[in-house]
Amino acid sequence: MKKAYNLKEVMDKQLKDIKISTELEETIKAQCLGKRRVNFEGKYKWISQVAIWFIGVVVILSGTAYAMSQIDGFEEFIDTTILEKIAPHVQNINESASSGNVKVVVESAITDRYNSIFVFSFINEGEEPWPQEIEAGDWNESWMKISSYGPPDLSQDGKKLTYYIEGSSDENILENKKFKFKASNLIVNKEVEEVINIPLGEIFEEYELVLDTIDYNYPPVNKGIYMRMNRMLKKKIGSSQRQLLKAEPEVTFEYMGMIKDSRLMDPNNPEGGLTLYTRSKSNQPWTGSGDNYTIGFISEVTDVRTGEVYAVTGRSIEYDSLHKGALGISKFRDLRDPSAIPYLKATKVIYDIQEVIVKDKWEVNFEVKDTTTSEPMFMNLTFREGGEEITIKQADFSIFGVTLQGTRKGRLEDSTQDSIYDKTRVKLGMKNGSEIELVMEMMGDKNQFVANYRPWNDGDEKVFVDVNEIEKLIINDEEIYLER
Repeated sequence: MKKAYNLKEVMDKQLKDIKISTELEETIKAQCLGKRRVNFEGKYKWISQVAIWFIGVVVILSGTAYAMSQIDGFEEFIDTTILEKIAPHVQNINESASSGNVKVVVESAITDRYNSIFVFSFINEGEEPWPQEIEAGDWNESWMKISSYGPPDLSQDGKKLTYYIEGSSDENILENKKFKFKASNLIVNKEVEEVINIPLGEIFEEYELVLDTIDYNYPPVNKGIYMRMNRMLKKKIGSSQRQLLKAEPEVTFEYMGMIKDSRLMDPNNPEGGLTLYTRSKSNQPWTGSGDNYTIGFISEVTDVRTGEVYAVTGRSIEYDSLHKGALGISKFRDLRDPSAIPYLKATKVIYDIQEVIVKDKWEVNFEVKDTTTSEPMFMNLTFREGGEEITIKQADFSIFGVTLQGTRKGRLEDSTQDSIYDKTRVKLGMKNGSEIELVMEMMGDKNQFVANYRPWNDGDEKVFVDVNEIEKLIINDEEIYLER
């Protein structure tokens, strides 16, 4: 991903500077509106097909490389099927902070009062390019209560790593207009799989430990029996069964056990089956974005009688403050019969490796403008059910959807029933007669609430709304028409 720009603003400025006729100016603007939208690993990216000839015209007529830099990368973020509608909402931020050989830039934003999308980049000012697997270790956005982000994009020359983040808040993020973005460290995460040969039967003979769900009154998918096995296994840790898997940094095979599942009907009970433990030696009780670490997991077990190979069905990490390090827990839910253990070998191990490439911190302070184009709608709409009451007093519309504000009181009489808040249905009635159903993303948990509702398409992707095409707001069966 690359940085985004307000195309309308760029075109207006550049075309004004190069002094062309009104007819040619309008033609160039019209040709910049190609259309395309893509989904990228479940996270939307806004893609525009800005005409190449437009870039050429601007560069040739202006005679500068600056015009090219203003357009470069914009097509990575704005879906041009709605470009004309959202272009006035895209803001250029371009505020940065530098430390060492890295500069962090908050590039652009789309915001309303409660929702936002921001684009930020890490710029490599050193001589060596970054590896393809590089990613940000950690960051914090001061203006969001909940947030998500798409996968990062590294430029071909390994000099620019770009993210977008989107989020919501139950407070007006524009009231203060002071924004702070913090980031720390750049890291590389990768997996390395190696062949091993550990006869599990020999270890099991010394520390035979089998727990059966029939012996304990645990419901399905309950962590109780699994936690019990963990405690029992730890009491039996001994150096005699510990085997070195990796010398530097040190990873050892620690211990093993099995949970039979003769009582439970669910064969996919996540707490059942053969469980193997590895230990990653560390002087820290946990790992974080600022640490180099390697955690091992047994990824494959083979039955030497039949040659059948069993792949790991579940992996987790447990941090052990007593022994300082991390335990890699590998679960094999398909192996539940203790009689098979003498014939089993652990034959592969996966190492999850994190390397800190750049250890540093950055902080960028910046401001954004309120580009919301519609005024709030005020109402006094009350719903009561099951001992609860919700009164909606205000609706804010934007290209993100609608934000409802109001009050709530009471207590749900039957805790097995859905809350009135979960039952509230919000739609947008459009001028063309269609209705857009919205999904609640977050709601404040106080008596004075703010709830954000966003539209999704059939492909489970968030989409933008054309505010000018909204005719009415529909809450449950109540219809409130917008005044124009």
